Amino acid sequence: MKTVPSQHPYPAFTEYDIDTPRVTAYLTGGGFLLAALSLVLRRHSLQGSTSGILGVLFLAFGLLLVTVALWMLWTCWHGKWQACGRLLDSLRLRGNERLLDLGCGRGMLLARAAQRLSRGRAVGLDDWSQAYLFGNSRSKTLANLQAAGLPRRVEVVTGDMRRMPFPQGRFDAVTAHLALHRIKEREGRLQVLGEAARVLKKGGRLALQDFQYNRQTLEDLEKLGFQKVEASKIQFCAFPPFRRINAIKK
Repeated sequence: MKTVPSQHPYPAFTEYDIDTPRVTAYLTGGGFLLAALSLVLRRHSLQGSTSGILGVLFLAFGLLLVTVALWMLWTCWHGKWQACGRLLDSLRLRGNERLLDLGCGRGMLLARAAQRLSRGRAVGLDDWSQAYLFGNSRSKTLANLQAAGLPRRVEVVTGDMRRMPFPQGRFDAVTAHLALHRIKEREGRLQVLGEAARVLKKGGRLALQDFQYNRQTLEDLEKLGFQKVEASKIQFCAFPPFRRINAIKK
């Protein structure tokens, strides 16, 4: 069975595909279209200075759109792996823990966690409803874990983060990378955090990364009795930029 060499921690780009490929394509196409319009305005002046200003604005906005698209592609290729590595670093894993990854998607964070848990086990939970993630499915996740040589250390479960199918106090750590914002109602996100508290052991660690609702998440974790609730500075290694929140269950 082929495994990922330790000196090359990032698997092939195509194994995990592109998040929101339509958005990336629209940004790229829109950027080049605006750049083309700016050239047309420069060649065919309508009202002298007015068309010149419009041309500059179109060109600037077009370049901005293309830059964001390239940032998104870099994120899928390298940045998200870096972000997941930093999240796991914050947990200070010893290697014998049982870890739960919420909204595991195609298994990026799950795979990196399993690589560090030589004597432990990583469990991924998802309902596979994120249609905007290209190729998102349980079978795709299992295939990625198989290609990485990790299936024996990983379990993939279909379920709802708000009603986790696990007993109380089963996990030493719970993680979520850009997953919590998918639940738009605060009550629903509070359910997720409450379930995370339930399945964590006493002293268990929680590490979340997201770009929305972070202030509410900090407040809700404190209400749930978590200790050492902290938020990082804005991280730019993934798109959109995010903050990491760490907490410990009493």
